[in-house]
Amino acid sequence: MSAIKLVATALCSSAIAAALTAWAMTAPLPKSALTIPPLLFYEEQDELVIWGAWSTTLGYDNHSTAATEVRCSKTRMSCVEGVARLLIHDEGQDLESEAFGYQIEDWSESDIKTIATRLMADCLERRLDINLSNQTAIVSWPPRASATKAIQIRLYLVSEEQEDI
Repeated sequence: MSAIKLVATALCSSAIAAALTAWAMTAPLPKSALTIPPLLFYEEQDELVIWGAWSTTLGYDNHSTAATEVRCSKTRMSCVEGVARLLIHDEGQDLESEAFGYQIEDWSESDIKTIATRLMADCLERRLDINLSNQTAIVSWPPRASATKAIQIRLYLVSEEQEDI
């Protein structure tokens, strides 16, 4: 094979590879279906475990899918919540996780009332209210008594079957 044919073949192969690479890099990513955890309330002795997903009903909604697991201990009078959020946008996806610790203010037969500890916000409180008889939970960010501006965000625990509350 002559040198000219070899160079022409290499240039054609490079041009085709570059075009295919450019097409593959600009093609939209396939959208995958998200699975929301099933709503689960599991109570055993002095422990409570909740699985589900949060749905924003009041305040700013960043259109992310947020799954949560809450574990409460009556013996320690505390709860721990782990939240994972998946935000899907034009440039791809972002995964974020957070953990919150709560002090239980009241644990009755029907309700658990908690307040988050060690938050950085000076003007808002993070509260988790669990209704054991209805198997529902609400996270709210009411303003503290010392706050000058009233901002409130409210999240409800939902399952995959529930669409709107």
